Amino acid sequence: MGFWRALFRGSSSGKSESRVWDDATGELFPYPGLVGQSGQRVNASTALQVSAVFGCVRLLSETIATLPVATYSRRGGARREVTSPTWLDYPTAEPGGVGRIDLLSQVVLSLLLEGNAYLAVTWDGPNIVAIEVLDPSKVRVHTVIIDGRRRKIFDCWDVDRDGNEVALGWFTTRDILHIPGMMLPGDFTGVSPIAYARESIGLALAAQTYGARFFANGAMPGAVVEVPGAMSEEGLARAREAWRLANSGVENAHRVALLTEGAKFSKIAMSPDEAQFLQTRQFQVPEIARIFGVPPHLISDATNSTSWGSGLAEQNQAFAMFSLRPWLERIEAGLTRLLYAESANRQLFVKFSLDGIQRGAPAERMNMYSIGLQQGIYSIDEVRGWEDLEPLPDGLGAAHRVPLNLADVAAPDDAPKAIEPPPDQQSPDDQGDENEGEASEDGAPQPDQAG
Repeated sequence: MGFWRALFRGSSSGKSESRVWDDATGELFPYPGLVGQSGQRVNASTALQVSAVFGCVRLLSETIATLPVATYSRRGGARREVTSPTWLDYPTAEPGGVGRIDLLSQVVLSLLLEGNAYLAVTWDGPNIVAIEVLDPSKVRVHTVIIDGRRRKIFDCWDVDRDGNEVALGWFTTRDILHIPGMMLPGDFTGVSPIAYARESIGLALAAQTYGARFFANGAMPGAVVEVPGAMSEEGLARAREAWRLANSGVENAHRVALLTEGAKFSKIAMSPDEAQFLQTRQFQVPEIARIFGVPPHLISDATNSTSWGSGLAEQNQAFAMFSLRPWLERIEAGLTRLLYAESANRQLFVKFSLDGIQRGAPAERMNMYSIGLQQGIYSIDEVRGWEDLEPLPDGLGAAHRVPLNLADVAAPDDAPKAIEPPPDQQSPDDQGDENEGEASEDGAPQPDQAG
């Protein structure tokens, strides 16, 4: 990892940040961004200052980063878990380095804020020894035609201590793994949600800035203090500053003001447009949640009823299907490509597990387990494993059981076996001869014949 750290060395100096020229203002800004109609500069850094953006990004990144992930081998339509490569569980292979959760969190953050994630791959011969997430704003993607096929190459750069851009070199797909987000047709890089939603995020920033300034001025939109006679510029400045120090700010709100020498205070009423900023801030929460595909109730917006289902299992199922799965599929595809580059085995793939999210509340889980056990889908040991319990001793819980009345619908209808009568019982000794007292054909009894 020393090679990549030397390239992207970074610096704590403020001059090390990249700068962009704004033609509208003629100024250099320390971070690239787009100015919306609201007048707010929107980029990854400023967007995270909006609580709704931060909540969506935190929810998605932390949820995905903490999901179980494993490596599987596909054989004959069935999958079997195999040992994962070291770089998947220990990306930096160094004590105190970035772990799997931190690396996946950075990957998701890059996708959500910039639309692309780039991972530097360090090789030791045929083996991958480490991977590290790069700053996506310092990687440019180009395509070249090699042997009639379009291939990606990456131009990486950094900023020195004097604020100058320094080229770091060109790299191939063997050195950098590119995981793009949603791409436009014919493009080869993902689009940035922050850039395309700059107006919605800019409006939220503008409302947030307005609210902060509103309360900084004592929660008063404006007022006039009238004094009789004329005042010099110096006197006006001193009076304005004295009033500001005594009454502005949250800590001075609602204090009693004393006016002397005939001064008169006149409050300017808040206009209807200014009174709408709270509603504007509230409206921007579901607006931003819609951008990231997150249900608003998961970022603590319970103003409206959710249409994502009434039960916990239904809501978790919808969140996993519509919010998490698109990002998981992209990350899985990227890590599987990296796995193939190292092993050249097309049967190996990386997969996240959503079982912990989709299983729902305890009552819902028990109902699902009951149906699965009765139909032979699960074994008792499998269910106990999902609940973090040990298997039953002596393999008692490993069998799959089905009801006895279940049969194959395609099986022929065999006639049931006839019930055999019970064996003949021996006659008691005092019953006598079975011919004793036997009647003749005409009904008269026959006498006994003695020898």
